[in-house]
Amino acid sequence: MFGRFSDYGLRFLAMVSEKAQDRYRGLLFWEKYGLEATIDKRRTLYHWREQLKKGNDEIESLNEKSRTSRIRRKRRWPKEILAEIRRLRTAHPNLSKQKLYPFMKVFCDQRMLSCPKAEAIGRIIADAPDKMRSRPSKLRAMGRE
Repeated sequence: MFGRFSDYGLRFLAMVSEKAQDRYRGLLFWEKYGLEATIDKRRTLYHWREQLKKGNDEIESLNEKSRTSRIRRKRRWPKEILAEIRRLRTAHPNLSKQKLYPFMKVFCDQRMLSCPKAEAIGRIIADAPDKMRSRPSKLRAMGRE
């Protein structure tokens, strides 16, 4: 019997946040003293009660959920632009995003495409698994070879 209570206590401490405990106490207060006595707004209390019902009256269901959107934006550039950045990075592996931008500007102007700025070029390169390099070459100091 003690083992069951200790398991419950460990679960309670590990899984239930302080915020969830405060929400549960707020719901108990609302149940005992009524809506007029509570500080929280009516809509919030009803939302918490609904969360608790959906979670089978488990206090863990009152924990905060992630607020990030489920659908994340994806970078979408025309394949021509990606291929040109890859071509330039293969020909000149050490060119930075700032040095690639003028070449890309000319390329995009010729084809009437919108040109990515230097920061966007950097993100495009970073997104590629191989960083759009064939083989990085080290720059040597003058006089050494």
